[in-house]
Amino acid sequence: MGKFIKVSRDDLFNKVRQSLSGYEVSGDSQNRLMTSVYHLVSYMEKEHLSDYTPDVGVSYLSTINVGK
Repeated sequence: MGKFIKVSRDDLFNKVRQSLSGYEVSGDSQNRLMTSVYHLVSYMEKEHLSDYTPDVGVSYLSTINVGK
């Protein structure tokens, strides 16, 4: 398994946009993905988390799946 690095909360939007530029993703799909990143960043702000890690992602996903 590869090494995971931290990504600053402030850099998440740029990192995701850079990653998407390497793929043929439609504008609508990009907008939906960026909306998801916005929700993740909002969660991180609420939880006072400054860096994204895979553990933050797991924690975030558990909060949006609680009612399902």
